[in-house]
Amino acid sequence: FPVTINQGDLNEDYIVETHHLKTSKLIKAAVLGASIISSEKSEYVKEFEAFGYNLGMAFQIKDDLLNSQNSQDRSNTAIKLSLSKAVGYLNRFSLEAKNLLSVINLETTSLSQLIEYNQLRNE
Repeated sequence: FPVTINQGDLNEDYIVETHHLKTSKLIKAAVLGASIISSEKSEYVKEFEAFGYNLGMAFQIKDDLLNSQNSQDRSNTAIKLSLSKAVGYLNRFSLEAKNLLSVINLETTSLSQLIEYNQLRNE
């Protein structure tokens, strides 16, 4: 079903909540599921859950940044908030995800590389 959004409702809080309910929850569920299945990582469930949230938010914002180059979609974060604010959000969520990995006393190199890949991807 198409969703009709009043453009006046598109503020930063609305966009962050939409990204959380959209992409962030999906990525958080995948990361959390893997951490629960792995008995070795079960002590870090809360950290992995927060990592998944932040990675998901960063992924959606990067996606909006890439889409803003060819779109006039007014709900796009990069268009609604400005390019500089969208980049600021991308960097903030990416940094928080990296900081969470430093708390986890396990091999997290591939997850760190995933954060970097997201920040640098072109598609």
